[in-house]
This record gives sequence, C-alpha cells and structure tokens, in this order.
Amino acid sequence: MTTAPSLFAVAASPGPIDPAAELDEVIVTSEKIKEDVRKVPASITVVSAADIADQHITEIADLARSVPNLSFSTQGGEGNQNIELRGISSTAGSSTVAVYLDDIPLTVRNLDTQGQVEPSFFDIQRVEVLRGPQGTLYGASSEGGTIRYISTPVSLDKFSGEVHSEVSWTKHGGANYKERGVLNAPIIPGELGVRAGISASSNSGYIDHFSPDDPSKLRAKGVNGDRSITARLELEWEPSAALNVKPSLLYQRFKSDDLNVLDLGSADLLSQHKRVVESGEDTLAVPSVAVGYDFGGADLTSVTSYFYRNFDRIVDGTFYNSGFIGSLIDGAGIVGLDGNLDGNQIGNIASPVHYQIRTQQFTQELRLASKPYVNNGSKLTWITGAFYSNQKLDSRDFETAPGLGNALTTVYGSGFATAPAFLQALGGPAPPVFLGDAVYLNNKLFNERQIAVFGEATYHILPELRATVGLRYLTAQTSLLRMGEFYFATGSPPAIKVVDRARPTTPKFTLSYDIDDDTSAYFTASKGFRLGGPNRPLPSFCPTTPASYGPDSLWNYEVGVKSLLLDGRLSIVGDAFFIDWKNIQVDINLACTFDYNTNAGSARSYGSEAEIRFKPISSMTVGIAGGYTNATLTSDVPSLGITRGQDVPGVPRWSADVSTRYNAAVGTNVVGFATADWNYLGASHGTVGVTDPDYKRPAYAVAAITAGADYHAWEFSVFAKNVFNDQKIIQRPNLQTVNRGYTLTPRTIGVSADFHF
Repeated sequence: MTTAPSLFAVAASPGPIDPAAELDEVIVTSEKIKEDVRKVPASITVVSAADIADQHITEIADLARSVPNLSFSTQGGEGNQNIELRGISSTAGSSTVAVYLDDIPLTVRNLDTQGQVEPSFFDIQRVEVLRGPQGTLYGASSEGGTIRYISTPVSLDKFSGEVHSEVSWTKHGGANYKERGVLNAPIIPGELGVRAGISASSNSGYIDHFSPDDPSKLRAKGVNGDRSITARLELEWEPSAALNVKPSLLYQRFKSDDLNVLDLGSADLLSQHKRVVESGEDTLAVPSVAVGYDFGGADLTSVTSYFYRNFDRIVDGTFYNSGFIGSLIDGAGIVGLDGNLDGNQIGNIASPVHYQIRTQQFTQELRLASKPYVNNGSKLTWITGAFYSNQKLDSRDFETAPGLGNALTTVYGSGFATAPAFLQALGGPAPPVFLGDAVYLNNKLFNERQIAVFGEATYHILPELRATVGLRYLTAQTSLLRMGEFYFATGSPPAIKVVDRARPTTPKFTLSYDIDDDTSAYFTASKGFRLGGPNRPLPSFCPTTPASYGPDSLWNYEVGVKSLLLDGRLSIVGDAFFIDWKNIQVDINLACTFDYNTNAGSARSYGSEAEIRFKPISSMTVGIAGGYTNATLTSDVPSLGITRGQDVPGVPRWSADVSTRYNAAVGTNVVGFATADWNYLGASHGTVGVTDPDYKRPAYAVAAITAGADYHAWEFSVFAKNVFNDQKIIQRPNLQTVNRGYTLTPRTIGVSADFHF
C-alpha cells in the first residue's frame, strides 16, 4: 500500500492538469461541520443528486443496493422496511440505524408493521450514509450507522428552476407517471431567498389478486399500485455575514393500494389470494428552523424541529384472528350443527386489522463549534452541544371479523355463547367479547423524552497527526400507557402504565494521520447504544412475559485509508471493522399469536468496505464499490432456537455496485450521455429458524441503464430498471404470521424530459 502512490505517479501523465479530468470534490457535514469527505476519519458513502438521477433511486431498497453493507428487510412496502448496516439488524425496539433529514432526527420504533421513515429523494442534494455507531453526535439508535438526507440549499444569488416529466411502463403492470418542479428565487439578492418545489408520482401495480376460494378466478389486476406527493419549501435569510436563518417545511404523503408481496407456491408468481386488501397511507410533515451565528472564534447552530408522521394501514389478520378462533374450537373437539368439525368455516372469515400509528416529536439541538484547523493556528478544535427531544407515539390496533357472530350462531346454534365447552375452548366469557364482531382493541401511548449533552475535541499533535475524543451523556425516560378490550385482550388489565429509564454514555476515540497531501489513514473506536422500553401486557391465554426490555450496546473498532491519486482522477477508499454487540433486543413470537421484546444473546460482526472512483478520461467516470460483512450470533439461546455461529438475520455477506457514466458531444449544441449500473447482493438468512421459509435468502443482481442527450436547457433520456427482469423471490417475510414473497419490481422502461432555467 505504501508503494502505490509512487507507482501511480510514474503512470501519471506529465503537463498541466485538465480540471475536467479530475473527480469532483465531495463536501459533507457528517461531523456537523463542512469538510471534504476524504478528510473525515470515518466510513462514509455519499450518493449525489446525479447518482440518484442516473440510477433512478426512488426508495430505500434502491439506495441499499448502491451502498456497501447497507441492507433492508421488507415488511411489504414503502415505510415498512427495517434498515441494517454492517450486520447490525433487529426488528425489536427502535431502529438500529438512525434516519435524519438534514439535522432533524426521524428515527422511530419498529412497531405494528411500521418501518422506518423514508424521506422522498425529491430535491435532495446528496445522501450521506455513515457506517458504524454515531452515538457521540447522533445519539441512541445509531448503532449500525446513520443515514442523512441532505436537502438542496437555497441560492441567494441565482434565479433558477427545473421541470421534470416522466412516463414509464412496468412489465406485468402498466403505465407509471412522475412530475416535479422546483423554483429557486432570490427575493433580496444576497440576503433573502426562497426555494419551493412539488413532486407527484403514480405507479401501476404488478401483482394480481385471485379469489382465495377459487385460485383460478381473477378478482383484480395490478392491485399494488401507489401514489405519492411531496412538497418542500425553504427560506433563507442572511441579514449579515454573521447571521443565517433557515425556516423550512417538508410534506409528503404515500398511498398504496396493497402490499408489494405475493403468495408463495402459486402457479402465477405475481399473485395474491388473501381475503383482505392491505392498503395504506403514510403521511409525513417536518417543519423546522435552523439558525447559525458566527461569533468570530466559533459558530453557533440552533436547530428546532417538529416531526409528524401518520402511518395508517389495513392488514389481513384472518389467519391469526378468525383462523386462531376456529382452531381453538376444532382443538376442543366441538362439532357444528352438521355433526362435523367446522372450525374452518370460522377460520375463513375475513378479519381486517386497522393500524393507525401517529408520531409527534419536538426536538431542539444547540451546538457551538470552533473554527476549522489551519496551520500555525490553535491545535485544538472542538464541538459541544445539548439535545432535547420529546416523542409521543399513539398506536391504535383495532381488529374485527365482520360476520363472526352470525357465523358462530349459524354453525353452532344460538346457545353456543353459554355452552361450557365453548367457554373452556375460548378461555373466557364469549358473549361480550364478540360484540359488534370486534375481536381486539389495543391502544398504546408511548412517550419518550431524551436530554443529552455531547462534545468532541480534536488535538492536532502535528499538522498531519490528529487525535479526537468524543462523549455523549444521555438521560431518557420511556413510558407506555396501554388500554385493551375485546376477546384477544382477555385477562389483561384494561389499562396499565409501564415506565423505563436509562442513562447511557457513548464515547468515541479516533486517531488520524495524513500520509501525504492526498492520502490519509485513521483508527476509530466508538460505542453505540439503543434504548430499551416497556412491553404491552398480553392476554391470560399467553405465557407471562417481562414488563420491559433493556438497552443493548456495541463497540466498533475500525481502520481505514482514503487516497486521491493520478492527479485527482482516481479515488480509493477502504476500511476494515470489528463490532462486538451485547444484550441484543429481540422480538419473540408466541404460539398465542402475540409477541413481546426481550434481550437475548450477543453477536460479532467483522468485514470491510471499499470504494473506487476513476476518471480515465474527462468524459467518463467509473465507480466500483463493495462490502463484506460476517455477522454471527455468539451465544446459544435455546428458547429462541439460536445456535452459536448462526448468521445475524437480514445481512448479506457480500454486496457490490459497479456504475459508469459517459458523455460525448453529438453535435454543435448536443451532448449525449449514457449510464449503466449493476448491483449485486449476496445470499443471507432472513431468520434463525432453519425451517422458516425466509431462512435462506438467495443472492441476486439487478441492472439499470440510461441514455440521453442535453440540448441547451433541455435534457431527454430513456431508461430501464431491472433490465434482465429478474423475478427471483429474494425475501419471504412473515407478515401477520403468514410467510409472503418479495421480489424485485419487474422490468420498467421509461422516457423523461427535463427543462432547466
């Protein structure tokens, strides 16, 4: 490695350097200050606005395939995903990966089919994916890392805008549409400006719905269509060189007609045969105000934000509601009026489950940072701050089985409700619990408050040698007020409150060294932490479970090298890491169809990430990125079926991304371009249960291409995603106790036009 620069130097061409042949400088704010990503002693992947456009990245699944060691496990659609980094994966408690919009935390609990917030990629300047725990600057739930969506800033000097129109067609589906427009306008040049934009899209479904009673009868085609709208408004006011004020608002709404999962074992791959249409709506609103003030010797930043999310979804609870009741009746040997075991008639009654999860969070962060280091200046640079958040989460789970009461009377007679055999089979008094065909109501009110102080100090031992020490101290309280009613709440208290507290510290140590002006190396040891929380009480026919679950934590050890070679035309970044994870939060599914969270076992993860960007000529850029993660459980947990040495669920061993872009003049005023992107995700295990259909997840690859031309202010392009139409089932998630299949969106071919002014 030490000889590489000199070898490349021999190959470098002499003479003046053409700026167009150099790779673009990438500025990030991951350390809460602006700096070149090559100077940040951390593993970071930056996905630029150009990358988002070239690769047609529209959802977290697309992003995961483009970033080394970032993966996801689906629960059936956008807003339903669990995100994993470096093998740190868990469906219990809060996310193991923090999600930020600029400086605003959007991380939520994994709860009642709700996954992590997915901000739209509309008007995003870049996405910064920070691998490894970021507990010092970003707090709890950043054990595996942090994903930051950075909005395009307001320009105070330039009037500009963009209009985009796109239409595409999906195999086995139909037409898709996307429209967007952005306007940037200086109101008082150099002092006050505004940026506003709106985007709307409509995607056709590609999964067909057949009758569950007659699989040959088609009920509807393309049932999993979706629509979205996103609007963004930001003002920037700079009355003086020292003061900057940025109020902003993001609003987005995503509506889906059904989940994007299919039935396993069906003759028609892209099909469903369920009894309940699983539609959903995910609404997000994020107003905020960021204020910056330059004191001369230090910069003060205040970020005040409010985060609102309403996650509203219908899911099919037939199997674990009606089906469970029918199985209890048959299990007790109770026969119907016809003299047969008729539990299947009850079990086939459709049972819609309505989840409505409303999250409201207020946050305030105040931080003070010294000026960046300069030669012959102060050897000490630092950042310190305080953080407060108050998150309220209201989760309502209302479950019905329309027609259940009448069916029980028809099948078993009007006296079924008071029959001793029924009372014994169902575990409680029957008449009131099925009133109005309601079977369960579970209302959970979470309130989580955090107060934290944090700081990092970097001492420049030599101009090329730096040592950083960071620490965050957090005090948190989480309370759960739970209210329950109807049959599946039998035996649990009508209302109960549980409180959980924690006071973690998350230290960080970093040593970085500039080998020369273009190459640096670093070592980091950092701690990650995730808060525990309370459990809901379960009905009397379930086993006794703990009232709460504890926190988990890990240590990450990492070494890395970043180099810019060949006169700025070649960038090489690589790292290796080792993670020790203790007291892992896990979700336990019980035979009574309920679940709870607890702590069990430990894990270790080690691996590497590497990224290469190369500009062999000024008109061509090639990118190669890859990751390897070996994440295994390190203790036996017989109660969960965990055996030491098993893989952590949801984590591919290998990932790779190869991309290229080529530009060429086609005429006097026309510049043509072409891009290609190929992603590979290695095999993984979706669960620790070796008999579970999701235990083995296959490796797969997906490709995308784009070609087009720029003519004056216009850009026209044609594109294709999933070029080879790979329809392999890549995940088999357990949704509402039934394993379903998830595959890539079929081949999609489209055309687009952009006008820039």
